[in-house]
Amino acid sequence: MADHGLVRLVAALAAGGSSGLSGAHAWAVQRWGDTATVTRALRFGLDTGNLGGVDYAALANGFVPLLAADSIIERLDALVTLRRVPFFTPLAREKQPARVEWSAQGTAKLIADISLEPFQLAPRKVAGAVIATTEALRQAGREPLERTIAASLTTAYALAEGEALLSASAGNEAVPTGLLHGVTPVHASGTTAQALAADVRALLADFTGNLARCIWIANAGDAVALALLDVTFTADVRATGGTLAGLPLVASPAAPAGSLVLLDSSALVVASDPLTVDVASEAALDVADSAGATGTLALWQVNMSCVLLERRINWMLAQAGGVAVIDNLFASPPDAAGATEVARHGRRSAQHE
Repeated sequence: MADHGLVRLVAALAAGGSSGLSGAHAWAVQRWGDTATVTRALRFGLDTGNLGGVDYAALANGFVPLLAADSIIERLDALVTLRRVPFFTPLAREKQPARVEWSAQGTAKLIADISLEPFQLAPRKVAGAVIATTEALRQAGREPLERTIAASLTTAYALAEGEALLSASAGNEAVPTGLLHGVTPVHASGTTAQALAADVRALLADFTGNLARCIWIANAGDAVALALLDVTFTADVRATGGTLAGLPLVASPAAPAGSLVLLDSSALVVASDPLTVDVASEAALDVADSAGATGTLALWQVNMSCVLLERRINWMLAQAGGVAVIDNLFASPPDAAGATEVARHGRRSAQHE
């Protein structure tokens, strides 16, 4: 069940300020009492020097359902229950599937190699930060700021996760390999329903994953544009997902615009730790504006705090051919610039909702 206990922890840490866990615990006792989960978690931190234990885990786990609105991985897990493993568990990736054939009595039996590649999922760290006035964070334990801070944290995390998950990047020591790495996309042939249907058929023609376990993934704005096509196979598409051509669809602002991804969910392996949160009010941050210019923000000079949300997570496709993508979705050809203005407007609107 979703709750805002982690946001209350943020409020307590902000209220504690330079007094650290001691000040945060005293403030939490005054606000919620000795028996509240957030108070017990802070008490554990005082006793051990670090936040942790069953109460902190309960706060983090209670926050996970809030991610379900935007986080692609959590949305997938809610639909099909993804294969989750601990970090560094020895696993094998299927590069070439096994073959089984019939043989007559007394004849030689086919022996086909199954190509397996060992791998382990080492942790990668994704982090999102929200900067707010210290006073606002101290009030975060009350409505409506509690929901506002929670929404900001979940959006920041989900966007960072989605950008990496559905990228074509080979990954490195900091970022996981994107699911689209090495995948040759099907380029959208047009912006009409007929063109989309033809593109889906072309994608399926070369797809080797298990269709019975497949899920579409799209940007929420593109999902609205799909619905605007107003044809039978997009009739159940909504900004939050639905069904496309008989297969479940996960739609999220965290998915890249212009791509329609088909994922065999049984091929995806995920390793992750619970979320962690920290608050800093005496740090100097390098911040970038919308134009890319950077500057230094001294939090203590402007009475602001930075809430940092972190999660160790990694993923891998355990089977080759488990993902495919149509790109340039709803991109207007030069002679049809006006034909998709409605779709583009719908996509922009959904991304800002």
